[in-house]
Amino acid sequence: MKKQMLFALAILAAAGLVLAQDARPTAVQEARTDQVTVPLSNPAKPARVTISTLFGAINVVGYDGKDVIITAKPREKSLKDNRGLRVTAPAIAFRDYQRLTVVESDKEKDKEKKDKAAGMKQIPLESSGLTAEEEDNNVTIRLESFRRAYDLDIKVPVGSSLKLNGSNLDSITVENVAGEIEASTALGDVKLVNVTGPLTVNATNGDIEVVLNKVAPDKPMSFVSFVGDIDLTLPADAKASFRIKSTMGELYSDFDIAMKSLPVEPQKASGKEGGRFRVSLERSILGTINGGGPEFKIQNNNGNIYIRKKK
Repeated sequence: MKKQMLFALAILAAAGLVLAQDARPTAVQEARTDQVTVPLSNPAKPARVTISTLFGAINVVGYDGKDVIITAKPREKSLKDNRGLRVTAPAIAFRDYQRLTVVESDKEKDKEKKDKAAGMKQIPLESSGLTAEEEDNNVTIRLESFRRAYDLDIKVPVGSSLKLNGSNLDSITVENVAGEIEASTALGDVKLVNVTGPLTVNATNGDIEVVLNKVAPDKPMSFVSFVGDIDLTLPADAKASFRIKSTMGELYSDFDIAMKSLPVEPQKASGKEGGRFRVSLERSILGTINGGGPEFKIQNNNGNIYIRKKK
């Protein structure tokens, strides 16, 4: 039984799962909602906003304003719990399981801690660790909370560019932003709606959903998910070229996509004296809509790819 448990833990670790402590209900008042307004040095020019956090969610909305407004909302449940650890993530081999208890608490240690604190009351040490810095329209936002997950709700001027980074997130969402967007998360879905790009999206374990208002003629884009679907919606008259690769998924579209396979390219392997000849068949395929345009790199390992016409 121990061997089976250790083997299961090894598989989970290899799949890139994050071990998070079980959530114990606590009063949400222990952690306050933080809000910060960041004025831009030059409101007439676009802002570039960089956001980084560990747990929770990132939600960005473009608006007709001149400031960057940040709200950090605490989740109801704390990440801290003495009862043990559990996996709280979709997995490659365990994707249908949302929660799996893998470690039980040491009851003796729990009792020892309670005995030490007998007759005393706990004083909350909750803080979002929210930091916001601005210089020459470059806004950097960081959230460092290891006790509780926070939802970051951010309003930015419509023309802003975004760089969004998270590790163990529920989601990254962006609406009504016309600038360049980079979004990356190890765990969690990414949803971009009414955006223009260019876009670079990486979700190691999560779905990617994108609705583009238009496709710029000279801006390549990239969408990569190791485990998860990739769902793109483009204007019906969009001109684009696709480089598509899916190891285990399928491709669906209501566009008339002209498809062709990439040519076989001989390669010379290095590392040994004299070298050796090697032929590699590229697993990607090429496709175009409306005569072709900027390249869209679309790649996943386990998940389907959908390319839709905007209605």
